[in-house]
Amino acid sequence: MAEAQFPRTLLLATDGLQDSALALDAALDLASRAGADLHVVHVWQAPPPFAPVGMVPVVVEDQSSEVESAARNLLEKEVEKVRSRGVTSVHPHLLSGRPAEEILSVARQIEADLIIIGSRGKSGLERLMMGSTSEEVVHHAHVPVLVLRGGADVWPPHKVVVGDDFSEEAERAAEIAAAIAKLLGCGLELITAYPTPVHPRRHPEVLSELLQSLQESSSQRSENLRGKFQVEVKPVVEAGDPAEVLLRHSDRDGEPTLVVVGARGLGAVQRMLLGSVSTKILRTSRNPVLVCPRPR
Repeated sequence: MAEAQFPRTLLLATDGLQDSALALDAALDLASRAGADLHVVHVWQAPPPFAPVGMVPVVVEDQSSEVESAARNLLEKEVEKVRSRGVTSVHPHLLSGRPAEEILSVARQIEADLIIIGSRGKSGLERLMMGSTSEEVVHHAHVPVLVLRGGADVWPPHKVVVGDDFSEEAERAAEIAAAIAKLLGCGLELITAYPTPVHPRRHPEVLSELLQSLQESSSQRSENLRGKFQVEVKPVVEAGDPAEVLLRHSDRDGEPTLVVVGARGLGAVQRMLLGSVSTKILRTSRNPVLVCPRPR
């Protein structure tokens, strides 16, 4: 991936709520900095033809036209916000159906290389128990997905942190993180976490060799990113759970931070039983999260 080519086509998914406003800010900023085309999609859902009254469903008046009209007005207002802030290359998409499916369909049609979406403001517990449209988009997207949440000051971030376990997914995530950091004019922290030894004093030489190997690999990866993207990269190697280490560094300075992580493409059952670093971070981070899927 060449940094000059990312992002070229952005897809902003909006529902007009608070975190969608944050997503709009991020999309406008990235589109302006990169000179990228911006597409805006809003998906409305037709109300069911039956409403339960007691134990008997009752036929209700079809309100699809009213819902569609309200959805069209919402999309037009979002597009007007975009144009009023200087981004003229904007393309609206009004669709009906399941939001995640339609968002992903548009992303494929326009060949988006980045999807931007709000998290709908759910708390960490609600996201953990219920999931969300944004999470469904993340888990099925073929391109990186930027999920916005937090207050008005979360964008633009002052630093980017990215997890690195030296996998193919992590390498791609690190390159995308470096490209975003260059675009934003901020620094990048490359975070490598390794399991905390149960008995660190039993074989100190083994631990020392492992730590040295990880530090050398992280330093080499950092140097490659500096050379390719001309950004400041700080390698960090630390013991602990990967998600917890990454979250700790993202919150450490109390400044706006973008968290970037690669996704391994776990199935739904694996995510439910085992979880993944990307899923844990997506559900618990207080900062914007950029999830980069497995290269395809």
